[in-house]
Amino acid sequence: MKRSFTRGGINITGDKELDKNLRLLGDKMQRTITRKAMRRFTAKIRKEAKRLAPKRSGRLKKSIESKTTLKSNGRLTGKVHISTKHGVHYGHFVEWGRQYPPMPGNRFMTAAFEKYNEKRLFADEVRDTLDEYLAKMVAKHR
Repeated sequence: MKRSFTRGGINITGDKELDKNLRLLGDKMQRTITRKAMRRFTAKIRKEAKRLAPKRSGRLKKSIESKTTLKSNGRLTGKVHISTKHGVHYGHFVEWGRQYPPMPGNRFMTAAFEKYNEKRLFADEVRDTLDEYLAKMVAKHR
């Protein structure tokens, strides 16, 4: 099982047992479970980034969004970013700083990504999602 988490440039490879369990399901169900797991995983990163974001007006915090996409080649990607929809065009300055006028960077997005930068964390999320799905199916057929 190979899933890509593009924002941090991470290729997440799950363990063999998880891969075997997912293969027991059909392709459509595999996609559904891994997509849901990716949404939940990026939501955790988004929540952490919002928690760490400096609060002045609150617009920066509101502009942090996540998105999950299944590409045509079968690659699942997750993205957590600062959207400009809310009029926030300065997010990169807050993250990385600037030279003039001098402003140090506040690496809140980087810190959020680094907190979840372990391969096993995404595999654990997929496993939890799979367990929830199976428990739901068992309860449904009782």
